[in-house]
Amino acid sequence: MNDDIDTERIMAALRLARHNLNAALLEADAIYDNQNCIAQNLDIKSTMHSWAGDFSNAENLILRAISIDSQNVSLNFHAAQLYFKFRQYSKAIEYFELTMNMCIDDEKEIYQQIISVHLDYCFIKVGDFDKARSVLEACDLDEKIWLHGLTTPREMLRSIA
Repeated sequence: MNDDIDTERIMAALRLARHNLNAALLEADAIYDNQNCIAQNLDIKSTMHSWAGDFSNAENLILRAISIDSQNVSLNFHAAQLYFKFRQYSKAIEYFELTMNMCIDDEKEIYQQIISVHLDYCFIKVGDFDKARSVLEACDLDEKIWLHGLTTPREMLRSIA
């Protein structure tokens, strides 16, 4: 199967999840049925449940996917994002840190800034200002990165100084 077609079908299924979760889940089965990619199927279904506001099913699905492919950086990152979205900051910290530890050098460039900003926010939310400060000081964050429109990383660092 062509990767471009798969990406298009996945995005269409995700958009469909906002309106009709059951139809979107059937589409996910069709996308991955021929590819025998169980963990990816569970991941996409988790995202669909997350978009529909169903944390419990989203969490169960992503954890099942991770149990199948525990060294998959993307799956662990998606778990971190899920916990972040549903304000489970301690669990988000666990999975963001796990993701960073699993990354090889090339992947760290992709994930470092976004994870660092999210980690900083999580540490602030759980009241660990020292760790929040150390996360921001440890990396060169692009001032153009904004976390949900709240503030820039440099402003966050000044606010906890």
